[in-house]
Amino acid sequence: MRLAVLERAADALDRDGAALAATVTREMGMPAALATATQAHLPAQVLRAAARTAREFPWRQAVPGARLLRRPAGVAAAITRWNMPVYQIILKLSAALAAGCTVVLKASEMTPFDAMHLVGIFESAGCPVGVLNLVTGTGPVTGR
Repeated sequence: MRLAVLERAADALDRDGAALAATVTREMGMPAALATATQAHLPAQVLRAAARTAREFPWRQAVPGARLLRRPAGVAAAITRWNMPVYQIILKLSAALAAGCTVVLKASEMTPFDAMHLVGIFESAGCPVGVLNLVTGTGPVTGR
């Protein structure tokens, strides 16, 4: 299920990424064409690559004298910067979610709305409540 969520979120970014890119443009001034390429389409590719990698990953493996079982590590804390906001968020989220971890995302206080928009995309893609959590605020206070 988690990999299907990543793929549905990727499809949404390819289909409706212009709206997210417009949010990035309004928030931090990135040119619209660059925002669409780097904050919508590139993150969609990263999500698909994470899903593909997780499908091929040896989660269970027989080793001499034992059976190796890899499990999620738990909650991942993802603190991201403002200058490539969606792409940086996706780099952290894609690996953590593909591995089965839950995530607490602390987005940059300079670009909170693109993070909110992105979380909405994941919710629409079927991400269960509590798997992806967003906190906002300043780095010195909230990040700590």
